This record gives sequence, structure tokens and C-alpha cells, in this order.
Amino acid sequence: MIPPKYKFYISKNGGDKVEVNPHYKELNKKYAKESGQEFFRISLDGKIKLFGNDYEIVHNSSLEDHMIFTIDKYNRTSGKWVEYYKGEFNKTDCKLDYEKKSCELKTTALDEYNDVVNKYENTYDLIKLAPAISRINLHKRSLMQVYVRGSNSISNFFGGIYWESDVNEAIDNHNDLINKYYFSYIKAGNEFYIRNASISDVNGVYAGTNGYWSKWNPGYTCKMELVDESSTPYRVRLYRNSDNLLLYQSEKKWDVSDPDNKYILRDDVKMVNVNNPDDTFIIESPFVYHIYRRLLCDVDSVEDSEGIKNTYDLPSDDFVTDNRNYKKCIGLTGGMFFCTSRAVDKPTRYGLNDYGQYFTNEFIPSSAGIGRPLPISRNSWANASLWYVYDSYYSLFEQRLRKQYTLRDSYSIAAAIKALLKEIDPTLQHEATAEYSRFLYDTTVPMSMARFYVHITQKTNILKGEYDQPAQKAEVSLEDVMKMLRDCFRCYWYIEDNKFKIEHISFFMRGGSYSYNTSIQLDFTKLVDQFNKKLSSYFQSEVEYDKTDLNQRYEFGWMDDVTDLFGGVTIDVKSNYIQKDKTEEINISQFSSDVDYMLFNPSNFSDDGFALLCPIKNGSSLELPIIETQLIDENGDTYNTVIQNFYASWAYLVHFYMQDMPATDIKCNVLGNLYASGVKMCMKHTIEFPIEEDLNELELIKTTIGNGKIDEVSINVNTRRAKVRLLYRPQ
Repeated sequence: MIPPKYKFYISKNGGDKVEVNPHYKELNKKYAKESGQEFFRISLDGKIKLFGNDYEIVHNSSLEDHMIFTIDKYNRTSGKWVEYYKGEFNKTDCKLDYEKKSCELKTTALDEYNDVVNKYENTYDLIKLAPAISRINLHKRSLMQVYVRGSNSISNFFGGIYWESDVNEAIDNHNDLINKYYFSYIKAGNEFYIRNASISDVNGVYAGTNGYWSKWNPGYTCKMELVDESSTPYRVRLYRNSDNLLLYQSEKKWDVSDPDNKYILRDDVKMVNVNNPDDTFIIESPFVYHIYRRLLCDVDSVEDSEGIKNTYDLPSDDFVTDNRNYKKCIGLTGGMFFCTSRAVDKPTRYGLNDYGQYFTNEFIPSSAGIGRPLPISRNSWANASLWYVYDSYYSLFEQRLRKQYTLRDSYSIAAAIKALLKEIDPTLQHEATAEYSRFLYDTTVPMSMARFYVHITQKTNILKGEYDQPAQKAEVSLEDVMKMLRDCFRCYWYIEDNKFKIEHISFFMRGGSYSYNTSIQLDFTKLVDQFNKKLSSYFQSEVEYDKTDLNQRYEFGWMDDVTDLFGGVTIDVKSNYIQKDKTEEINISQFSSDVDYMLFNPSNFSDDGFALLCPIKNGSSLELPIIETQLIDENGDTYNTVIQNFYASWAYLVHFYMQDMPATDIKCNVLGNLYASGVKMCMKHTIEFPIEEDLNELELIKTTIGNGKIDEVSINVNTRRAKVRLLYRPQ
């Protein structure tokens, strides 16, 4: 290789460049990735010394003088001198020897990233920066609330999920619940105990509704039955499930006030063995759970099969803690409610009964074809548990009680980035076009993803619902925004030709393309050494594995507590070669995205930070889609959810991690059909070779090992020998 030609210059305080003749033994230009990023920063490695008149330039400078050290390189192809390196320093960065009149420089590279990196953490008020404003249509959706009379909490059901919240006071008055708070009475859940039956298997906890109570393991059933078809009085009868054999019945018979809602509350029910009158016992400790429900909404009326029904004004002194975004409500009858004594030995999320067993939602056979049971008023359970299964009545009412409104103050991610860059580095450009990000803006969507658009708004603009006054302050840094894009969508930024660009990690893994026809800048399976006539990569095949990022578990969350669909998502990696004790917690510290939950429970959220929104286009408008999706529960059973802003939920966002996982064998706690399509490039290989011009850090290098992605480059400026560390998918 012909020796390269260089010229060296120093300039001071923006003045003219003065050519200098530095001394150095070995000088290497390095390209290394910024921590946690995909772009590369430049540095010089080696001692650079100035002597004589060159030394005096630095020696005679003041401490405040800003100096630039430049290296120009002669390009043999163009026949021109081009800037090869530019770094800044001042006198305090140097080591000076007054007697030898020598100066050792220590420079910091100046490149297109300097201003951005230096101001990356600076906080700016977006409202004052005045980005372009977007309007997004969204919905206030109705919320079903189920209350057990006298309980200290209320159960909330929505879109296939649930949560519990505290009440201001426990309400134990039926008339108040019906006439003041506009609940409808549903039914009674009922539990009692049998302890003294001579047939020992009969003893245990019985639970059920409407005169039908069950005991599990082994199975027995109590029923409140008419004595005969023509008479009114009832008896309690106990049967063995295996052969439906009648074993006991109540000594007395009695009338019931409500044949459609039968329960035992009296403590004098004596049961007698039908075959042995000496074998008797008293049903003990009967307890009744009176169940009510209503829908919160924000519309004046709703139409069902019975006609148009007016909703009621929600009481100003409602006993539920936080309903400030909702003004209306209506009682809802019917539904699928269960009271069961079913318990298991293996731990569950639902807690223990008095017998050391765990409550469980596995009491309905899958053959029944109904949905997932969800707990009601967990803190009121004794030794029976209460459950609700979503029914068609709720689905019908939920759709008809939706109220569309417009969020007037949001920013597209492009507008926010553009406004921040104007403050940080006005020379950089960013626009909402595919040139700047195919992932975010292209109409032809890469990776078979849904075409949604990323927007943000100060969180109080969601928490206040239909606000009169928008947020007056919205402080954020470029770092906050780019960390969110990285951790939510696996997107990374880089600068090219003064353009601030953003793409998904797979773009970088494929050499700057979403196509599997990757960009190869050098092919060492074909390059031959001109001297020994062997492949240039000959005897350079040593590899090692970097397990730093090979986590066994990923846990995802937001800055606030959210419902299970948006948070609570985990991925477990099954592999023998990963770090089996390492969990990565991915928490989006300045953002939340559970819009429905924000509207239902605004007091559960901090006023600080932003809401992340992923609307779609509906004609010329943007709207948050309401999407039905299928998930799996803790038992591996599937269930459906209907969620607003679904594309900003972790149940969807985890898909963007699938091309860069530690291993292919994964399991997600909420998704049964999640597959890893790509493995992290954790296999390292270093190769050395001569080059005339520097490499393109984005493009791949092909070797006999595979297509390698550049991780680090060091080039000797004199010999032009490059030492390149490559990353491959593990083999």
C-alpha cells in the first residue's frame, strides 16, 4: 500500500489554521459505539507532541483560548485533501515541558454528534418551544363497577381486565345502593360450613348462589329444593356428586322470599341423614355476599332491547374514591357471577383460605365455553371466593356508552424532536418522512407492523378528561424522548448528512436496511492477500462470546401503576448459554400509556411526565384505536380484551424486541403466540486488514464466519491497517 499523506493544523478561537508538524510513534483513529446507542463516536489514540514553534502556539495561549486540532488526508481517488479528524482542546488539556519546549496534546473529537450529546440531558419546556400541535380523537369508555355490600373496596371491570380500588366509606344499606348510587342488585353469594357430619367427606366449606352450593375434593352439593312440585316450602338437601345420591336433608322446611335468589342466612338449619336419623348436624356460620353493579359513563341515555334508558347523574358525594372524569351512571342487571369453595394446594395470586389452601379461578371446565373468571372484592372473602365472567350485556352496554371526544393538545414525535433539535443544534434536520425514519413515518411499514403514529402529550391533558385549560408546562429532554423510543419500540438514532434519523434495531443488524439482502461493504470470503495468495482473513478466525446482554428475564413497566395489559408483562428466556440470574427491568420513567385507566383513576397517576399515544389515521383524522386481542392468563387459558391505545401497551410493544433476543426459546406471561425471530449478535471476532479509506460503520463485513456487524474500529493512521471487531449471531 502506498503510504498515506496527511497535513496537521491548529487554529485558535475560530481564526486561521496554522500548519504544524506533530511527533508521534503510533496514532490510531478509533470508532466506538456510544454507550446504549447504535451510532459511533471518533477518538484519537496515541501521544501527539509539539515542539519548537508549534509548542509556542499552545504555550502562548491563555487558559480561555479555544483551540482546534485538524488532520487532513489526501484522497487519491478524488485528488483532493479532505478533513480526516477534528478535535478541540485548550491549554489545560495539555502536558507542557517548559525546558524541552514540548507539548503533549489531548484532544476531544468534534463531530456531528457533539452538540446533541452535550445537550442530550438538558430539559426544555415543549409548550414554550411550540411544536406543531396534533388533535387526536379518543373515547371515554364505560366502566363496570361491582360492589359487595358493606365492603371497603369496589371491583372495576373493563375491556376484559379488572382492578380494585378503595371506597370512601363502606355502604351497607340496600336502598342507598339502589336509589342514591344507582346500582342494580344482582344476586347473593353464600357460604357456610359443615363440621359434624358422620360421613366425614361431607364436612367442609360449601359455597354458591341461588340455592346451589358446592364442596370440592371430593364433591358434594347442597340444593334448596321444593318439597314437591305443587308445594311452596323448601328443604335443603345434600347430594354426593359421584352418583347423585341424597345423603342429608333439612329437618324443617320453609318458605323463601325470593325464589330467584335463594340463600341461607339463618344459623338453625338442622340437617338429618336420610338413612340414619341419629346422624345430624347444624349448618354453621352462614355468610352472604350481596352483589351489586353499575356502569360509569358520560352519556345521557342508552338504548337496549327494552328501549331508550336515561342515565343518572353520579352523586356529588359518591362513595367511590375517584370518578371525576365521569358524570353519569346506570345500574346493570344480569351477568355471570360465581361463589365457590374451590381451593388448591399450589400457590396462586389470590391468597389463602383458613385451611392453608389457595383460592383459584380454575373452577369452571373449559368445555363450558365461557370466559375467564375475575375476582370480586378480594378483601371480603372468608373461605369462599367471588368471581365475575364478562357477559354479552356488558359488551353491548360498553359499546353504546362510549363517548368520543378530542384531545386538542398533543405533539407528534417528529414535531417534538424537531422542536428540541432547534434548541440543541439548529443545523440538524428532522422531518416526518421515510427519509428520516422508515419505522416511524413510512407508508410502507417495515417488519409487518401496524401503521400507527407516535404522539405524546403532557399527562394532565389525559388525566383531566375534557379539560378547559391544557397543561401549561411540559418539561422533557431529548434523552427522555429517545430513551422512550429505544425502550418501547427498540428504535435508535443516528446522524447522517445533517439529518437526525431513527430506525429499529433490526435496521442496524442488517447493515442499514430492513431487507434481508444486507449491505456488504467487504467480503473476506473473496478477498485474497496479494503476497501469500490466501484469503485476507486467513488465520483470523478466533471468536468469543459476550454474555453481558443475554438476560434470562425481561420485565416491562411505566412510571405509574397501570393495568395488567399495559404493565405486568414479562418474557422468560429458556437457554443454557444465557445469564440465568440476570433480569432486565425496562421501565419507561417519564411516560405512561394506559389511557383508559388514566381516565378512570386519575388520582393513581403522577401529574408529571407524558402520556404516550399511538393513534391510527381514520380518513383525515387521528384516533386512538379500540382493539380486541387475545391473551393468556396465569393458567395458560386464552381470553379476549378490548383496549384503547393498544399499540402503546406492552402486550403489543414486546413484539419489537423479537428480532434481538438472547435466544429463540421464550415465554411471555400474556401472549401465547410470541416468537423470537432473531438472536442478539453476541459472538465477537476481531480481524485486521489494510484499507485506503475508512469504513462505513453501518454496513456489514462478510467473513467465513458470517455477516459481521461492526462494533469497534481502530485504524493506524500511518500503516492504514485496520483492526475491526465484528459481532455475529451466535453459532
